[in-house]
Amino acid sequence: MEKNEYGEQIKRYIIHSIYKDFFVFLKERGKNFWKDFCKYYIGNNKAFFDSYFQCFTYSSQMVRERVEKTMYEHYSYLEAITKRNPPEIIVERSIRKCIKSILLHEEVNIYIIIGFFSADGFTIKIKGKPIIGIGLERMQHFSNLDIITAHEYAHLVRLRYGFETKNQFERTINEGIATVFSQIVFPEKTLPQHLFLSNAEFNSLLLRKDEIIGYFNEIKGKKFYKKIKERERVKNFIGYFIVKQYLRARKDWTIEEILKIENSVFHR
Repeated sequence: MEKNEYGEQIKRYIIHSIYKDFFVFLKERGKNFWKDFCKYYIGNNKAFFDSYFQCFTYSSQMVRERVEKTMYEHYSYLEAITKRNPPEIIVERSIRKCIKSILLHEEVNIYIIIGFFSADGFTIKIKGKPIIGIGLERMQHFSNLDIITAHEYAHLVRLRYGFETKNQFERTINEGIATVFSQIVFPEKTLPQHLFLSNAEFNSLLLRKDEIIGYFNEIKGKKFYKKIKERERVKNFIGYFIVKQYLRARKDWTIEEILKIENSVFHR
């Protein structure tokens, strides 16, 4: 970790464990679930949730309907594993490895949440500044949490560099670059793990790799994801192999150079 002129360690990240407020809501709520949800969870983390709901365009009605159906029993297992294996520890270890690979001089904020519709990892802006979000609600274990954190760190770095994705093609390239980065940070993990695929899913896609990527390149991503059944993770798979093919042109890429690759080079 970087040190200041006095030899003191400089911490360049803050982890916000706001998921804990969700468990408070579950235990403290009365008859009015929505009111207590806003009081204990949304209200305590207003700056984050204002941006979160804007970015993902969830209507208050959608969220309210889910809140009304929420039972503590649905989340008791998740609470147990957060106590047994605190996600903050895994996220912190991962972020420190990421910072060691490429240092950002601005503080990195990571929000660990429990949502209803969020991805396992995402990057959004709060007051114009990109942050990392980790959504625990779909996780049965935290074995991929280190990779998810590194993957989102790459997205955050590219946002800090000014790269905004304008369409599905560029989003796919972005996913590929983020996957390459997580592979550099955690080389001991398998490629299917970095792509968030089971071995069976990966092997199935690998058999059709040339066909899938050829078609994707032909139409530059337009409407591609409506025509393929493996929508969930195929974006990472395609992006990874397109980016790796581009990187073969040289052997001396630095991590910073990889994260600064322009999306436009892939449109040629």
